[in-house]
Amino acid sequence: MVVYPITANSVSESISEEAYMFSKTIKQVLLGLVVVLLLLGSFFAGRMLSRTMNVQAQGEPEIGDRDAAHDCSIIEVALLSNRAHIRCSNGYGAIYFFAVANTSENEVLINRMMAIGLTNLSMDRKVYLYFDASFASNPEGCLTTNCRKLTGIIGYK
Repeated sequence: MVVYPITANSVSESISEEAYMFSKTIKQVLLGLVVVLLLLGSFFAGRMLSRTMNVQAQGEPEIGDRDAAHDCSIIEVALLSNRAHIRCSNGYGAIYFFAVANTSENEVLINRMMAIGLTNLSMDRKVYLYFDASFASNPEGCLTTNCRKLTGIIGYK
């Protein structure tokens, strides 16, 4: 059996190595805490600076004398210079296009129609469309033979 003598030098090396490892661990913990505090600070700063949004619930549009409804499998959503439209693979008779005139008055309806239409198109879901059955109110560029004015849209699973 070999016995190694313990010297003051070997003890001090052992202590300094342990102290180094301990200080390294402390630095890593402190760095992690700083990162967490910065993330929390930026989250709360963003929450305080953001404005609240007023969201208004909307029910289904009432069907009037000339309004009709159609269960649509979307194959196209488009925004053109004069209108925005949705094209269905299953038509309402010969009607496959449902459009909204591209005007400032229709801006909110177009934004919602595009959002619901593109979401349901990308997820391969159907939409329920409300439209004016009379071709007399068609938006510009909407043919009388295969297009009608869109008045409402509901996306569903």
